[in-house]
Amino acid sequence: MRYGASTFIWVSPFSNKTLNLLDKAKAFGFDILEICIEDPDTLDASSIRAHADKAGVALTICGAFGPSRDLSSEQEEVRQNGLTYLKRCIDFASLLGSPFVSGPMYAAVGNARMLGPAAREAQWARAVASLKTAAAYAAERSVKLAIEPLNRFETDLVNTVDQGQTSAARTLACSSTRFI
Repeated sequence: MRYGASTFIWVSPFSNKTLNLLDKAKAFGFDILEICIEDPDTLDASSIRAHADKAGVALTICGAFGPSRDLSSEQEEVRQNGLTYLKRCIDFASLLGSPFVSGPMYAAVGNARMLGPAAREAQWARAVASLKTAAAYAAERSVKLAIEPLNRFETDLVNTVDQGQTSAARTLACSSTRFI
């Protein structure tokens, strides 16, 4: 059995200035460190990979999806920003040897709206369309997407494993990518 920890335990955001967390995680007995990619511009994949290899720690990647990165947004520019960000996370996963990118990538954290059926279906459709694009990009890099359900106070779209599987199934209907 392997044990992992998240960079969120110690710091937010993780950056090249906090690479010592890899050593700290190993010293605490962790085999894996989940790196949350909050600000991709503060990270250098080759430095992270070299430090992780030296520390003997495997890496996984998760994303931070706030209002400006909402793949289900009604605003096209927000969805595109979210997709650009998710692609960068996928690139980091590929470069760092993470088999997946995890997180609530389907919508922004903080949305807790009571939408009617038509508005909810439209939100689902936008999320699925965005995830199809991301899934194709991820498949080209042998990276999977791991959809993280969040409680109803953190998001209004995927709160249960069943809803996450529904999201993945809708996306997979037109994609060759596998979701975890």
